[in-house]
Amino acid sequence: KRQNSAPPPFFSPAVSAARFKKSREGKKAKLLARFKLKRYYKREIILSVRFASRINCRALKAGAAESSKMYKLIVSDFDDTLLKSDKTLSEHTLQVIKALKGRGIHFTFCSGRMYDSLRRYINALEIDIPVISYNGAMIVNPLDESIMEHWSIELPLAKELCARLEGLGLYIQAYMDDKMYCREITDITRMYTSVTGSEAHPLHSLLSESLFAPPTKIIALTHSEEVKKLLPVMREQYKDKLVVTVSNPQFLEFISPLAGKGSALKLLCERMNIERGEVLAFGDSLNDLSMLEYAGHAVAVGNARPEVKAAADEICLSNDEDGVAVYIERLLSDMHG
Repeated sequence: KRQNSAPPPFFSPAVSAARFKKSREGKKAKLLARFKLKRYYKREIILSVRFASRINCRALKAGAAESSKMYKLIVSDFDDTLLKSDKTLSEHTLQVIKALKGRGIHFTFCSGRMYDSLRRYINALEIDIPVISYNGAMIVNPLDESIMEHWSIELPLAKELCARLEGLGLYIQAYMDDKMYCREITDITRMYTSVTGSEAHPLHSLLSESLFAPPTKIIALTHSEEVKKLLPVMREQYKDKLVVTVSNPQFLEFISPLAGKGSALKLLCERMNIERGEVLAFGDSLNDLSMLEYAGHAVAVGNARPEVKAAADEICLSNDEDGVAVYIERLLSDMHG
């Protein structure tokens, strides 16, 4: 009876064969899908690696191109950038700067100092192209000491500014005819002249009353916290009338609105037929920002203010580590290689 009864459908040969075939095809499909998935991921990994390699290659090439780029002009701030904190110029720096001339690269200062206090360093480094002084308010040709450009503060505005600063009880200095003037010789005056080598000329009266010519620059010397507090106030009050900047945490400086390190550097490059992309600049403080912005490649020394480091393309060693000289030395080495 059991033998004569029909087997259940799942035991039938036809159904079993169909199921086996379906199962086998299913396994093949799964294996094929896995194979395709593995091949897809492998391909993606290879492409990712190749893409990353290309990116790294481009970065390396860009870095090499930058380091071996031929600059026609290197310009540097002076105090706290090229000079060490003890106000000396190292022998290493002297030799590296002098070596630039043999490579056909010009070098000059772009300083907040008066030209007179830069003279001995200009001679020591044998600089033979125009020097930017007074935060860009005066450009002087060192070969004959002729003034190439000079932007001064209008006398009525200068007297008004001095009266405002005197009213705040601040010690101030004014620069006329490349000489530094003050009301009286004080401890602050002595500190300043000992650092810069400048000679002070006392007028024995308030500068707001005794200025006799449009000054190139006016500077208030006070505590760094006071400078920090006054900077935004003065910038707002003399907006479009004066450039108000800081070269040292204790110096609040005022120059003509036509002046500035960036505008002076731009003019110098135009006169020398040098493109901004062929300019390398070094700086450390707020008065250097316009110069660094104009230069094709901007480098902040390791001791620079955070705002300056943020604006620079690169950061080198500090002034006390001969940062500028070490950077230039590496540049010359890459060019030679």
